[in-house]
Amino acid sequence: MKFLLLFFALLSCGAGATYAQCSFEKYAQRGIKMLNQDHEGFTFLKSYEVDDAQGKKYSYIFTQGTNYLITLANADVHSKGVYVSIYDSNNNLNGTSFVNGKFYPSMQFHCKGTGVYQLRFSFEDTSEHCAVAVLGMKR
Repeated sequence: MKFLLLFFALLSCGAGATYAQCSFEKYAQRGIKMLNQDHEGFTFLKSYEVDDAQGKKYSYIFTQGTNYLITLANADVHSKGVYVSIYDSNNNLNGTSFVNGKFYPSMQFHCKGTGVYQLRFSFEDTSEHCAVAVLGMKR
């Protein structure tokens, strides 16, 4: 009986050591707000959740002649610690929001050729691995 009590006591202690949940909805709303208020004329397309210390990769088909905007939101008001890099189908870097050691909370990309592009989200200089990116477009 003492063994069972000890087992349940240890189990309940371990359950209390859960990690804070990522505030995807809150960050998505902030990213959409940046898209709508700070950058006129962009239409919301999609949001991406990033919650892995290794970052995440997503693919998206970009259309030639279209301007795209990616906004980033995390626990930092200025989105420090998270960035996005865009690669074409030949794995050539087409742009990044982390330049010369500085994080930018958004980046625009003018697509010069229709195709599948890879969005690579990464973390740098942060222990917070929770962010949302919002993709918008304008023709």
